[in-house]
Amino acid sequence: MGSNDSTMSERKQKRTRRRACSLALGVWLALACWQPAEAQEVAPARIEPDDQTTAAAGATGAADQMGSANAAAEKPWNQGVSLARRREASALFDTGYELLTVPLFSQAAEKFEAALALYEHPAIYFNLALAQFNLVQPVQSYENFGKAMAYGEGPIGTLAYGRAREYRRRLSQQLGHLEIRCDTPGARVTLDGRPLFVGPGRYEGKVTPGEHQLLASKSGFIAATERVVLSGGERARVPLVLALPELTTTVRRWPAWRPWAVTAVGAAIVAVGGVIDWQAENAFADLNAAVTARCGSPSGCTSAEFPAGLRGDREAAETLDARAHRVYLVGVPVLVAGAVLLYLNREQTVRRRADAAVNLRPALSPEMAGVAVDWRF
Repeated sequence: MGSNDSTMSERKQKRTRRRACSLALGVWLALACWQPAEAQEVAPARIEPDDQTTAAAGATGAADQMGSANAAAEKPWNQGVSLARRREASALFDTGYELLTVPLFSQAAEKFEAALALYEHPAIYFNLALAQFNLVQPVQSYENFGKAMAYGEGPIGTLAYGRAREYRRRLSQQLGHLEIRCDTPGARVTLDGRPLFVGPGRYEGKVTPGEHQLLASKSGFIAATERVVLSGGERARVPLVLALPELTTTVRRWPAWRPWAVTAVGAAIVAVGGVIDWQAENAFADLNAAVTARCGSPSGCTSAEFPAGLRGDREAAETLDARAHRVYLVGVPVLVAGAVLLYLNREQTVRRRADAAVNLRPALSPEMAGVAVDWRF
């Protein structure tokens, strides 16, 4: 009985292990076969060239797919491009296409950009846009999808054209639309530090959602700067206007020496009053000492006892004290007035026109005929 229980237990464990292995295998296969919907949607598609180009040369060879040179010359993207450059671009395109299907989007984009430097075929633009779409470069992808669609369905095919139009529509909803205009000749206009054009001119294009800095600059002008914040699908028109700088100069109400002169006079009068006040203090001190000596106490003497010789000293001290107060009454207001004048006469910055000019106008009178000069600044 024990042997049977052991056998049944072993069989149960084996069934459990088989079920676990089957479940694990199923999960692994599901994960291996699954791809995100977005990845399937943007997966690169092979774009076959027309009979007269080499932009998407396949396994049959670039030379075989080049076609007749005379017929190819009819295509606008072939004009001015030699057969050798088309073949070189075709080889770069093939390498980029293989990298795109791996996928190695960054390396593929580099190959497509190198091919476009030789040969601007719409098919190369399409595949570059696909790579940039996966590299999360929405602005560049939007622009290159537009270039791929520039000549219609012919050079890239109906399927690729439809995909490019759909991607471009989706990107347009995710990006902001910016229109910039500057009418100042010679003004350099930049967007986030990237040069756009030299005025007068206009730029219209897509930008990523968020904040962007616009700058128009020219020597001798005040730079125009604008901060623009856009969300997906939002449009903005920004005119950049440069202005001539206003020159500044400093002016005073009166010549600088006048308030200082008033202040100096006031200070001198107050100083004279101080000297007289000091003399009065000394006179009163001497008088108090004399009274103490004569009367025997600092409290003084009665009028009858007050020495006749000291009355003149007392009058002199009182006169000095009164004179000091009168001088103070004159000097302090003058000193305060000087301080106020100094404040009012401080330098003030004023603006004047930068476009200084000399105007000549005829001056006629019965006695003379000549030219009058007007100087404006």
